[in-house]
Amino acid sequence: MKYLVCLALLLSFCSTSYAAGQGVTIVSIAAGSYQVDDTEHHLTGSRTAISLKYLYTKNWSWFSSLGSGSAQQIYLATDNRQYLLEANTTSLSGGVEYRKKLNKKGSIEPFVGLGLNAMSYQLDYTYPDSQVGQAKGTGFGPLFKLGSRFRLGKNFIIIPAYQYSSVSIQTESGDTRNIVSSGVFLGLVAAF
Repeated sequence: MKYLVCLALLLSFCSTSYAAGQGVTIVSIAAGSYQVDDTEHHLTGSRTAISLKYLYTKNWSWFSSLGSGSAQQIYLATDNRQYLLEANTTSLSGGVEYRKKLNKKGSIEPFVGLGLNAMSYQLDYTYPDSQVGQAKGTGFGPLFKLGSRFRLGKNFIIIPAYQYSSVSIQTESGDTRNIVSSGVFLGLVAAF
């Protein structure tokens, strides 16, 4: 619950600052590869997201993002049968980001970000002796991202980035377990 309160405060500060008319606001869309891992399972798939960044100085910004991902794995269980495991997630994240222009034109800007992630999950890890089973709920945890912005002319920016998040979930039996969601994404910003 404390993570959700912190995220709500962060997002409200971002929107309040935006309403005050200070700084620059950037909206981007992104898509890419996606992994959901725990100590036993390694699912892969894809994820899409829409993000809002508010640059309140030339190097610092607040970010918030809404993303959705789906991943699968063919799992060979102890009974020597294959089972299809599935993970579907929707996440709301927010945090702070530091960026630095590498040249005077500002066409290359690496960045690093830290924040909080609230993830709604629906997992189907059904097979004999599964420790997760069918689970759904909402988990919370830290988020880290690293990437760079590349300006392509006056109106377009591409943003390759890596994002990592560790979220605590509750299994079908009621146990708590951490899952890691991570991936490489390509974002696009168009200015008109």
